[in-house]
Amino acid sequence: LAQAVFNTMELLGLKDRILAIMADDASNDDMMCQALQELCEKDDIIFNARHARLRCMPHTTHLS
Repeated sequence: LAQAVFNTMELLGLKDRILAIMADDASNDDMMCQALQELCEKDDIIFNARHARLRCMPHTTHLS
């Protein structure tokens, strides 16, 4: 999934412009952000998965 996101960012010219990723509260999104961080690091792009991972509050509230 991270590779698909990274490829899309590259295709749209957004690789060095992404500040955050908004997604639901699924743990696989945490893993995707971590993998995305590793891909960014290979291209010398600053992306911190821990700080950039945002959870969708309405979705999280709906699930609880």
